[in-house]
Amino acid sequence: MLLSREAKQSGKRTNANISWDVPWGTHICFFYKTKEDLLDVLMPYFRTGLENNEFCMWITSALLGEKEAKEALMDEISDFDRHFQDKHIQIVPPSQWYLKDDVFSLQRVLNAWIDKLNQALASGFEGMRVAGDGSWFKRKDWATLAKYEEQVNRTIGKYRMAAICSYCIDKCRASEIIDVVSNHGSALIRRQGKWNIIESTQYEITKEALRNCERKYQVLSENLKEVVYRADKDTLQATYVNNAIKKVYGYSRDEWLRNPNLWENTIYPEDKEEIIAKFMEAREKHADGVLEYRIVRKDNTIRWVEDRYSWEKDEHGKVLSLHGVLYDVTEQKQMEEILRASEKIAAKGQLAVQIAHEINNPLAGIKNSFLLIKGAIADNHPYHRYVRLINKEIQRISDIIRQMFDLYRPNKTTANKFLFEDVLCEVVRLVKFNCHDHNIIISIDNCENGVVVKLPEAPLRQALFNIVKNAVEASPSGAEVRIAATMAEDALKLTVSDHGRGIPEEAKPKIFEPFFTTKGSQQAAGLGLGLSISKEIIEGMGGTISFESKMEQGTVFSIVIPIERERKGIQNDPIGANLDS
Repeated sequence: MLLSREAKQSGKRTNANISWDVPWGTHICFFYKTKEDLLDVLMPYFRTGLENNEFCMWITSALLGEKEAKEALMDEISDFDRHFQDKHIQIVPPSQWYLKDDVFSLQRVLNAWIDKLNQALASGFEGMRVAGDGSWFKRKDWATLAKYEEQVNRTIGKYRMAAICSYCIDKCRASEIIDVVSNHGSALIRRQGKWNIIESTQYEITKEALRNCERKYQVLSENLKEVVYRADKDTLQATYVNNAIKKVYGYSRDEWLRNPNLWENTIYPEDKEEIIAKFMEAREKHADGVLEYRIVRKDNTIRWVEDRYSWEKDEHGKVLSLHGVLYDVTEQKQMEEILRASEKIAAKGQLAVQIAHEINNPLAGIKNSFLLIKGAIADNHPYHRYVRLINKEIQRISDIIRQMFDLYRPNKTTANKFLFEDVLCEVVRLVKFNCHDHNIIISIDNCENGVVVKLPEAPLRQALFNIVKNAVEASPSGAEVRIAATMAEDALKLTVSDHGRGIPEEAKPKIFEPFFTTKGSQQAAGLGLGLSISKEIIEGMGGTISFESKMEQGTVFSIVIPIERERKGIQNDPIGANLDS
């Protein structure tokens, strides 16, 4: 921000009242009386630009020509010769820049500025700062000059450019001074030895609008439960985090910003090397991405986070900063682990039952054949004791097989009363991070509120989770998964629809078989037990599950479960209203 203080009048011109480290889009005018006024402003202005690796361009004035401008810069900047030889600065008379065949073309000059800027950026400069002068215009051309300044003021904010425009105050009428000030973000005027900044009304209105936007963004950010952060593009050190950092990491915002190594130190040791390497690669390529890793909170508990980051760039593609949103996905990870464990147990059980079934068939033949042999051997036969032994061992094998059937037969979970919409909302919450990964929207239709059903709650939740998760993973990015629920007097009817590729005809007969999957070897592929387990659960409740699928159109799974229902006395909020709470 520019501050008004008394300028130093001796030694190197520093303009202690002004910081010339101005942001891109700055457009300032200043009014001068003497050559000394020009030098007092422009010397530190250009010195700062050269120090910041900005390409500098000075369009001189009638009062101060090229030769004098160069000599003044040589006196002011110790290594000016190097900058000039390396073409870090260019000094041009107004006749060469503004006029062609003694004619000023507004669009030609504007295009020339953009071309110069693009050349500067391509040469490795951070941007461009320029100085121009209005003394070359004749009074009859004032309207054209005012239009030019208005156009520059309206567009300069889109570019990595800063400009200062000088005007001789003795040659300007009062109305013209007003025109100049209104067409610039701010004006610099020297009065009684002091430089003063006057900001235009429109500029103040714009700044206030920006402040309002920043306040709204701040309020929104601070009320999010996810961590919102911004970091330096080179060091990756945080420059901003919202208050959610306390909930996720256990550290206050001040602690986080004071300690530049805190983010790296909180990464779980086994994950640190891989995650740091991936961020370094992303920094080199400026690639957006998503990473999941474990963190160690301040209280030494371990949590899982999903880090979605992207690189903020200006209109020219130059990277400004890293920013992102970080989600606590610990509960989702725990649920996924529980489901994986249950699938593995179910897989072992189904395998054991299949083996027992295969053994039981030949065992029955052995047992029947043995009964015939047993009757032919007299009790006093010397080998009769082996008959008893064989009979005992056959019975032991039968007992083992029966125990295997009993052990892995699906448990009859006790039914309990619960609000059906609560279970459905919980399932949607559990898959919402899968939705983030696939950019999928879930919508719920026709679900009656306040209905209490009596069913085995946990198995129903698992079955619905498997089916909805499959639909999300089958859907293309940006698609919608629709869940429709209707309640009849004696049945719960559900449909889950996706717009994925569909199920091939040859796969349809196998879709509910254990260990069968259409996901191939992709990372999302599981054991191929989700639909098999869901079918077993639903049929265990006396229900049915079926599907219809068309290639390149999608799949609809339909579930019908007999229920006992009752109406809850208190009316709840519409389903889906609080899915993200």
